[in-house]
Amino acid sequence: MKILQLCPDYPPYVRGGGAQTYKILADEWKKDGHEVEVIASVPSALANKQTAASDGGECDFFRLIGAPERLREASYFMPMHPGEMLRLRRTLKVKAAASDRIVIHGIMETMPLLSLFLLRRYSDRILLVDHAVSTAEHTTLLNLSSRIMYRTIGKLAVGSKGNILVFGDRSRLEFINYFGRQHAPSISVVPLGIDAVGFADCYSRAMERESRLSKWLSSYVRQNCPFILSIGRNVRTKGFDVLIRSFSETVKRYPDAALLIAGDAAAHTNELKQLAEELHLTDRIHFMGRVTEEEKVFLMVKCALLAIPSLKEGYGLNAVEADILGVPVVATRTGAHEQILHGSMSCLFVQPGNESELTRSLNEMLSRPRLPSEFRKDEAARFDMRELSRKYLDTFSGR
Repeated sequence: MKILQLCPDYPPYVRGGGAQTYKILADEWKKDGHEVEVIASVPSALANKQTAASDGGECDFFRLIGAPERLREASYFMPMHPGEMLRLRRTLKVKAAASDRIVIHGIMETMPLLSLFLLRRYSDRILLVDHAVSTAEHTTLLNLSSRIMYRTIGKLAVGSKGNILVFGDRSRLEFINYFGRQHAPSISVVPLGIDAVGFADCYSRAMERESRLSKWLSSYVRQNCPFILSIGRNVRTKGFDVLIRSFSETVKRYPDAALLIAGDAAAHTNELKQLAEELHLTDRIHFMGRVTEEEKVFLMVKCALLAIPSLKEGYGLNAVEADILGVPVVATRTGAHEQILHGSMSCLFVQPGNESELTRSLNEMLSRPRLPSEFRKDEAARFDMRELSRKYLDTFSGR
């Protein structure tokens, strides 16, 4: 089978959870004997000038107009360069005609939106994958525009077959609302996942190097002092400012506690550091920047709890990893957090942006005995993208 995959981002320009998922899908489909071609967008600011947009590599990149640093979160909503738009039209015309399946991730970003419009004649071949960001979590303007997009261009992707895939139950209900109950059979739920084998290997390496990693961790946290971990790029939607203000109350009850924030720095990082300084917490809050996968796993295993304070979220791969390792979690009711962590006895949920509720949950979780974390094979199997990748195509064919 020939599969054409279109996504808003892709490695190497972006290394986030979504981009890695798209790559895992492509790799797994290739292993199953399918031919896979990938098309993705890249903001001009991220593009490597030494790499041509169409270099014949694993992915064909199309440049969007660059966004200022303060608008980096909206990079994938920026217009496409006119010349690139023409090239995209030509490319899709050729590749879509030769493809048996067309997998489009999302609808709100520029690349998938343009692709849906340009490929409307191939609706019977399209599998539209939603990223589980509820429109209720968008601002009023984006909420309105997303509803319009789904109910107009989005309907072009709705055919008689089961060709809409969502990551969570809430998204399924929203899609039924957009498209009508007559299309409910076309909307399937398949959870997002990770490279479970790679994650298991990473866990093993982290445990083998515990002595070295413990020494590294001691440069941030004193031995035997509990620390709260939060992971993600330092952007406003991750809610780190809410977490910092909540933590300022938590340290009054747990004066030895620390907060470690791991993830790429951004323009917002300076504001977060200033907030920590204003609250006199610079000795308690540490911005670690990007850490390796091995370091991340070690931090998760050793932390008192993982805090996920996102104001809005796509799916929440950190929650998946925490569930696999049995890490205590305090998470906001956004994305698919509740669905991922359903049934976990070591998880508390709070409303996004609610500082007092987050403080109470942090305090309660810190008061509980911390059970040792370990890699849980049964949980990993639930989120193994090697298996889930096959369900994408099974969903399309209605099996």
